[in-house]
Formats: sequence, structure tokens, C-alpha cells
Amino acid sequence: MWQHWPVKFQSLQDLKHIQKQIAEAQAKAAAEAAAHAAALKKAEAERNLFTRAIGKVAPLPVHNKAHLPKAPRAPVATQLKKDEAQVIQDSLSDEFDVSTLLDTDEA
Repeated sequence: MWQHWPVKFQSLQDLKHIQKQIAEAQAKAAAEAAAHAAALKKAEAERNLFTRAIGKVAPLPVHNKAHLPKAPRAPVATQLKKDEAQVIQDSLSDEFDVSTLLDTDEA
């Protein structure tokens, strides 16, 4: 928009210069408004493209919807628990069983 600042006029020619600046600012503002209106019109046309192409449509009725729980259950680290149990079992065992007593090298 045109900005106002103090100006001293010497003649009417100076007023014509100011009038020209005002006209240019108004033309620029009108062009920007027209471009904005055209962009809004284009966006609205793109939003309504399906309706214009197909016609009036109605959404399908929603029946028999599954009622899912709001919050999912917390995950359980099953494999980690199995691995830890196996580690404890292996650490307690010295791998000495009855079959090692039966296998002897006495000749």
C-alpha cells in the first residue's frame, strides 16, 4: 500500500506524481486480491472435483464395526524370558549326569 510521508509540493506536477503512485499501489493491491481470489477458486474446484465428476454421492452406512480396545496390551518379552531361564539353567548345571558315570574307560 502507499505510504504517507510529509511532502512539500512546489507545483501541481508534484501532485500528478503522487496520484500516479497511488494509482499504481491500488492496481497492485487489486491484482493481488484477484490472484488470491483465483487461488481460492482453484482450491475449491479441486476439492469438489470428485463430486463434479461422479455426481452427488452418499457415504455407505457403517454397521457391525469391531469394538477394539482403546489401549493395546503391553508387549511381553517372551523370548527374552526363555533365554534368561536357559542361561540360569546352564549356569547351575555342570553337565554331569548318570550317563557320564556309566561311560568309563576302564579296560
